[in-house]
Amino acid sequence: MSNPIPAPAANQDWQGWPVPTTGPWPGPQAAVSAIRWRTELTVAVLAAVYSVVLGGAVGLIWPRIAPHLQLVRAINGSEAATKSLLRDDMTLALLGIAAGLISVAVLALVARDAGNGPGGLVGLGVGGLLGSLVAAQVGHLVQHPHVMSLLVTSFPSITHHEIKVILGDFDFKVRAKAVLLAWPFAAVVMHTAIGIVRYLRNP
Repeated sequence: MSNPIPAPAANQDWQGWPVPTTGPWPGPQAAVSAIRWRTELTVAVLAAVYSVVLGGAVGLIWPRIAPHLQLVRAINGSEAATKSLLRDDMTLALLGIAAGLISVAVLALVARDAGNGPGGLVGLGVGGLLGSLVAAQVGHLVQHPHVMSLLVTSFPSITHHEIKVILGDFDFKVRAKAVLLAWPFAAVVMHTAIGIVRYLRNP
């Protein structure tokens, strides 16, 4: 004779536990689609474009505030005169840092919350590098005629080959290419710092 199966006890505790009713996990595909790619692309292009325009302005300012090389003394071997070449690069680096901070501020004013995403970060980084390149080229084009005029006036019998050699050493241009990274570095760091502060305030 088989033993009877005991009936389940009434009012078991586990039966009263609330059962969460959650929907299915969206998975990585839905998470990726949550990023507004069109908006991010628009913000990135916007940041890059106005950074290039700002680079033109920086290029006009750079030769005006950079120390002017005493060309004749530098050609004659004066070490003190050639130190201004280093200060030219440092001046552009400082202008780049200022331009990077300005570009972040412009993005915050124009794009507002839309500029907080990856599009803003990429646009500031790429735009900062392009802006630095534009600034370096514009500054060179603005100051190069003055260097040439001073060179020809100071040395009337100078040859074309000698001009080319001297300009290779003393023309107004960027020498330490690393200074071109000052702008994008400042912009990316500032944008990231603002994002971290906003996250800490509203996690």
